[in-house]
Amino acid sequence: MLVEKLFKIIESKGQINQSDVEKLSLELGIHQNKINEVISFYKEFHDNNQDKIYVCFGISCIERGSREVYSYLKDKGFKVDKSYCFKKCAQAPVVKTKDSFILKAEVSNLLDLNYNNDHNKELIKEKSTISSSLISLNLTWSKKIKLKRCIAGNCLHKKININPDIFEVENVGCLGLCGKAPVGIIDQKIYHLSQEFLDAVASDANLQNFESYNFNRSNKIITRYNDLIDPLDIDSYIKVGGFKGFEKALNMSKEEIIQIAKDAGIRGRGGAAFPLHIKLKSVSEQKESPKYVVANLEEGEVASYCNTNLAESNPFVIIEGLLIAAYVVGASKGFIFVNYKAKEAIERLKKAIESARKKGFLKNKDFEFDIEV
Repeated sequence: MLVEKLFKIIESKGQINQSDVEKLSLELGIHQNKINEVISFYKEFHDNNQDKIYVCFGISCIERGSREVYSYLKDKGFKVDKSYCFKKCAQAPVVKTKDSFILKAEVSNLLDLNYNNDHNKELIKEKSTISSSLISLNLTWSKKIKLKRCIAGNCLHKKININPDIFEVENVGCLGLCGKAPVGIIDQKIYHLSQEFLDAVASDANLQNFESYNFNRSNKIITRYNDLIDPLDIDSYIKVGGFKGFEKALNMSKEEIIQIAKDAGIRGRGGAAFPLHIKLKSVSEQKESPKYVVANLEEGEVASYCNTNLAESNPFVIIEGLLIAAYVVGASKGFIFVNYKAKEAIERLKKAIESARKKGFLKNKDFEFDIEV
């Protein structure tokens, strides 16, 4: 719990003081020297400068011009530093400020920063005004336009104005077009949700004039229902058959489930591609207890964010997978290991675990389990 608590202090106060270390030492039973070791090791804990702007120097961002962005900000007198992989590679180059991300951060976009540093330098760009036609359209539409908006990380931080009087918005997961972010579905087609597009659709709803893409369900597996699942609502997952697999597993023998994993050829997604059925069989045969299952979403390599993307889009499927694995091997607890920069993934997983707990999926007469992020 130490790392999580340190992050909470940073997010609330901007820095970690000795008094915080003393409190954590008493609360967690960890010597103060050990806590200071962790603080000194991780740059995020001792480089406590909330006024800094961080420019990503991961592979994708360097290729898309982050060096130029970094030099530009530095020349303008900003407090700027390098960072590595914010897990939004499809929208490279990425810049992180105190309160938000700037995605596809071309130098012109950075003028949107209203920001003061120690030298009291400020960059302000006049905000483009939203078309005034939106205001007059409220009486034109008797029926709202249904819009399924992607809220996965590559789309989430792209700022657009969606008029609630015209659009009925439903949250969904990643639609597979991260490079076109932000995207959404109208009338079964995926569109790039530029402000110009939203204004034009609001004025005449003629979609023929805009480039569109299909959400092809047939060639997808774990992302199959991303267009139907709200990452913040467990009921949307249940509606498309979520947790039916776990319920089915509870009525099968563990040997049957292991054989299914073998026949399906399921392998690990982390890079080594180790066969799942061997993991399940070897751990289920161990007599020692307690046992644990771990979902590794850490993705320490730059430019890798498929697991982060899954957690942002459908955290419930990760929980259901953990439940099935735990039942097979006889584990009493699960851990989900997440890269600390994947803030949306962490928040959604925690919310999903709490929702699953309230629905009773973590505890029944034959099975009791808990999950920690």
